[in-house]
Amino acid sequence: FPREIPNHWKGRCFGCSKTNTYGLQLRFWLSEQGCFTKCTIPDHLCGIDGLVHGGILATLLDEVGE
Repeated sequence: FPREIPNHWKGRCFGCSKTNTYGLQLRFWLSEQGCFTKCTIPDHLCGIDGLVHGGILATLLDEVGE
């Protein structure tokens, strides 16, 4: 049932823009349980021992909560 939510926005959002090569380029799906995304955080956005920076985690929450 999950269906992808189309992204037609042409901006350079760090979270969801397809044109921001430095961003996460997130895609979103809608299911009966709500909105979700899947991603792999690149090493350059991680800190010590591969832990994801808190700001990146906050970005993910912000993006799926919009």
